[in-house]
Amino acid sequence: MTARRRTLVALLAAAALLGSLACRRTPAPAVKGPTGEGPQPGGQVVVAALGDITTLNEYQSSGDAGEADVIDLLFPALMVEQPDYQLHPPSFAPRLATSWEFSADNRDLTFHLRPDARWSDGTPVTAEDVRFTFLAQKDPRVDSVGMEIKDFIKDVEVVDPHTVRFHFSRVYPYQLMDANDGHIASGARPTSRRSW
Repeated sequence: MTARRRTLVALLAAAALLGSLACRRTPAPAVKGPTGEGPQPGGQVVVAALGDITTLNEYQSSGDAGEADVIDLLFPALMVEQPDYQLHPPSFAPRLATSWEFSADNRDLTFHLRPDARWSDGTPVTAEDVRFTFLAQKDPRVDSVGMEIKDFIKDVEVVDPHTVRFHFSRVYPYQLMDANDGHIASGARPTSRRSW
């Protein structure tokens, strides 16, 4: 082997060694936190979004996709619409609601909520929050984008802390979609103090 060739092989070997060292992953340091199970208060979450977020209020949002993605991370919906809507009317999977059923005449739709659902401050998400959200969506002072979607929902009744019933003025094909439209907002309770 010529000297020139040996030098080239040595340089390639050195480059390969340096490349493998540079690409080696060092384990991240262990995160030390409070002991115990379940969510713990404190900490932070970093979310990357394309563009600026102008509001976290869905009912005042322009509908920007990045904004909608962040809002979806912060606020629950009753159900998750499945991607099968192109084949037939959409189906839904549980999210905040564990189950739902229509009354015999299809004018009432009852949702059963997850009892373990909590807001970021640990306060339970309840049927009162679902009712508050409906009232905010229908309030002309809020001027919610898409408020007409709720036109045929007469009222939302709190049956118990984890059960809510939507009352419709008529039967139509999109009742389930209309009840699910929008994310649930936290109803301000006068007795609770929230710290953000």
